[in-house]
This record gives sequence, structure tokens and C-alpha cells, in this order.
Amino acid sequence: LGLDCISMGEVIAWLMECRHEELISDADIDGIDLSWGSKEALLRLPEMVAHREGIGDLLAEGTKRVAKQFGEEAQKLTVEVKGLELFSADPRGIKGYALMNAVNSRGGDHYRGEPSIELTGDEELAMKRIGNRDAAHRLKEEGKGLLVNYAEHMGILSDSMTICKNISCCMVDVIGFDFAAEAYSGLLGHDITAQQLWETCSHVSQVEREFNIREGLRPEDDTLPARFVDHPIPDGPAKGTAIDIDRMVKDYYKEKGWKNN
Repeated sequence: LGLDCISMGEVIAWLMECRHEELISDADIDGIDLSWGSKEALLRLPEMVAHREGIGDLLAEGTKRVAKQFGEEAQKLTVEVKGLELFSADPRGIKGYALMNAVNSRGGDHYRGEPSIELTGDEELAMKRIGNRDAAHRLKEEGKGLLVNYAEHMGILSDSMTICKNISCCMVDVIGFDFAAEAYSGLLGHDITAQQLWETCSHVSQVEREFNIREGLRPEDDTLPARFVDHPIPDGPAKGTAIDIDRMVKDYYKEKGWKNN
């Protein structure tokens, strides 16, 4: 159908939660059953969105725009950044990924660069790659500005080399800038240094930021949905964990050399 599976899934999940909270009715969605796990919703809505048929025409705009049609409480249940839906993981429990989603140039997309080092607990690896041990731990906020900046550079480098990020970013010690510099030197027939590649990736990131600012991006857009910022995790292994996304964004800005305003 040519649909993004994350955004389509989040649209359906948001609809079901709104229905559960009695913010919308089945009648609002062309009579489709929106109860939790509804087979009808899962099968019919993607087809309707793909063909912009009936309510699918509105849903195709994504949760940010759709929620405005159903009021403030429905808007509070959306899970998007800059209009793009997040993947299905609680950002409060993976704080590097939370920051990556908040500052991503194209919205809530963790795949701009994967800060997977925080999932390893490997402090020596974190020191080797970014010089901060705390960044190896997913529930720590310290060092995540460094980590996300590094992950972002790795993402840009991977795109330039047409390497799958599951290898370059998720298999966290397989490919680095030294390896890439050797590969580019062989390809181009003259020496390319790791520092030159890093600076080129920095330039790409900066150009993207300047483009977004020109088009109206504001610092306050670099954040997470309120449902994550204002409430700690209610249960599970990370119960009670909250996130200070404003502090982390400022840490990231510092690494980028950007002003808070």
C-alpha cells in the first residue's frame, strides 16, 4: 500500500485509545469498530488511508492534524514530534533515543541515527566512541548530548556510504569513522581522514538545521509529547523514571554549538 508502518500503526493505536477514553465514537470513523485489537480496524483503515477513502482521507494527514478535529484531550494522546509519529517504545526508558526523537531534523524518527550504545551498558565502548561512561546506560541523562550527536553523525555517514544502519549504528562497534576514512580513501584514490568525514557530516547536519529554521522551526519544537514529559513511567523495570528533555536538548545544543534561542 506504500504506507509507513510506524505512522499507520500509531494512527490506529491513537484512534483506539481515543475510543477507549470516549473521546471519539465508532460513528466518527465511518462506523468501524475501534475497540482494542479490532481486526476490522487493523484491516480496513490502512486500505482507506492508502486510497484516501472516507475517514481515511483525514487519517492520511497523521495524528497531529487529525487530533485537532477531536479536541484538546485527543491531542494530548498523540505520540508525535514535529508531526511525525514515534516508534513503539517508551522514550522515558531509553533516554538517548528520546533525545534523538526530540531533535531529529525530520521529526520523531529514531532512525536518523541510532544511539544504541546506551543499550549496551558497555562503559568502555562509550568511552572509546564518545568519551563518556554514563552514555552507556539507557536510564541516565548524562552524556546523551554527546551520544546523540555521535549517533547523528554515524547516521549521516551511513547514508553517504549506503550502509544499513542496523549494521553501522546498531552493531555499535563494527563501523567507525576510521574504517570509513580508509574505505573512502580507497574509493577516491587519495587520502581522506576521519576528521574530514566528521566535519562533512557536521556540515550536513548544520544545513538541515538552517533549512528547518528558515521554514519556521522553533527551539520549543525540539521536545517530546507531553504525555511522556509530564509523567513518570507507571510500572515495569523502569517504574518511576521521568525525563528532563529540556535539559537534554540544551546539552545537545551545546555539543552542536547552537544557542538555546
